[in-house]
Amino acid sequence: MTAKDAMFRLHRDVRFSKDKSPYKTHVSAHISRGGRKDMAEPGLYIEIGADKGGLAGGVYMPDKEQLSTIRSWIAEHPKEFRSAVTSKAFVQAFGEIRGDRNKIVPAEFRDAAQQEPLISLKQFYYWKDLTPAFLASKDLAKKIVDLHNAAKPVRDVLRAALHAS
Repeated sequence: MTAKDAMFRLHRDVRFSKDKSPYKTHVSAHISRGGRKDMAEPGLYIEIGADKGGLAGGVYMPDKEQLSTIRSWIAEHPKEFRSAVTSKAFVQAFGEIRGDRNKIVPAEFRDAAQQEPLISLKQFYYWKDLTPAFLASKDLAKKIVDLHNAAKPVRDVLRAALHAS
């Protein structure tokens, strides 16, 4: 994978548009095996703008089959999943796993949802807002690596879930 495979577009073609505003006002990249085109692969998403930024990871856009695979894995390994998402370093860095929830949990996962409510999520991602002071710090790279390492247990279980056969 090259840097180009990870970076998201910054500008849009405004030649024939009345609205000449930028496509977005920040730079962003998804660093993973699949790059920006595979948002289901757990990796590192970073966003840097003039007034704010963010660091994220997890599984953001799983297709129906990937979502079912993740849920099946969680149903079979609820303690391992719970251990990862409640690890001290992860909770201190990111708080919790995020994602939209199904209002109605699929029938095959209802019993598992009693034990692990996060199984009802449609995405399994984490996010940390980054302040301008954080982004301007001299040891920014180290801080990003530290945050990325804090999420390793979660990435590992999501990767195991996605690649379970």
